[in-house]
Formats: sequence, C-alpha cells, structure tokens
Amino acid sequence: MLNYRLIHPTDAEAFLSLLSEIEHDSPYVLYKPGERKTTIAKQMEEIEEIRKAKNSQMWVVEEGNQLIGWLGAFGEKHKRTEHTALIGLGVRSGYRNQGIGRKLFQILDLWAQMGPIRRLELIVHVDNDPGIHLYEKMGFRIEGLKKGSYLIEGELTDEYLMGKLL
Repeated sequence: MLNYRLIHPTDAEAFLSLLSEIEHDSPYVLYKPGERKTTIAKQMEEIEEIRKAKNSQMWVVEEGNQLIGWLGAFGEKHKRTEHTALIGLGVRSGYRNQGIGRKLFQILDLWAQMGPIRRLELIVHVDNDPGIHLYEKMGFRIEGLKKGSYLIEGELTDEYLMGKLL
C-alpha cells in the first residue's frame, strides 16, 4: 500500500538515495549521476527550511519503508513573485505510469489552493512525452521554449516552460 505524506527531516538519507536512483535512471533530471554533493545534514536543513516556508512544501510517497517518489513546490522569494512555485517531481522507474505523479499533483493542487500560491510552473525536456502528457492532464500548458537549455550526451537540447494558474 502506498503512503503519501509530507516529507520530514528524518527522511533526508532515504530521500537522497531516491534522488540518486532517479538520477541514474533518467536523462531528464538536472543532476547527472554522482554530481549531487549534498550531505545528509545539509538535506535535513533544506527539508526543514521547506517545511517552514509559507509558499513551499514537499511530499513523498513510500511503500513499506522505501521512498518511491516525491514532489516539491518551491516558492519564489521576492514579493512580486512569491505567489509562484516551481515544481519538481521524481518517481522510481519501476513505479512510473501507475498514477503516482497524478496523485501527487492532486495533493499539490489542494495545498496550493489553501495558501498563497496562485501560479505553478515547471520545466520539462521536450522529449519527455510521458511527463508532458501528465502535466497537460493536470492542467499545465506550454508557455515557452528554452532553446539549448540542457546538454545531454554532448548535444544541446530544449525544454518547455509549462505553467498553470490557480
């Protein structure tokens, strides 16, 4: 049975392990395998900061004692943009296409509607068809193209900027 819940600082080690697995498994994430240099203590601090922020939050999905997915909403810091949150999402490869991302976005929407967030945005690689499909299904629309924003296997590739007003 899957459990969806807010992340806690004590999840830091398991969360870093989840991120590492996703980074090894997907060409569409920002960090390459082994590039992330965050310590468990630093990750605990970052989680605590997110939990305290009025316009940021993070959720994890677990099966048993193993984290299998996450979604974060990272609010902007400036007064004119603090109503906006940038979204990050990751799910272990064996659990993709099972509705986990959809459920996380439903939780995000409920949280965002109760707080100061009025705009959600994310970036997605133009070749990430499953991601684009999920985001469009959750109400996001392509708002722009970031030309050459990723360097994958020595090739410049593009990303879409997607947004959603609440």
